[in-house]
Amino acid sequence: MLTQSVSFSELSKNAKRVAERLDKAYRLLITRRDGQDLYLATAGYDQDREETADVKARLLAALLAADDGARVR
Repeated sequence: MLTQSVSFSELSKNAKRVAERLDKAYRLLITRRDGQDLYLATAGYDQDREETADVKARLLAALLAADDGARVR
């Protein structure tokens, strides 16, 4: 999925319109001329990423804990 971008000035001038775009895109790249770019994401998008990372960590831990997972073939 390609992340959409908006300028920081567009965010400050048209916050409502940018928020409407965010509702559809879930994450936007905010570009700035005088600083590092920022990401703006919905809370749901962030929660989904945290849950995915948690599941991956549990799967890895389970594989490492299993006898077969500890052996390199």
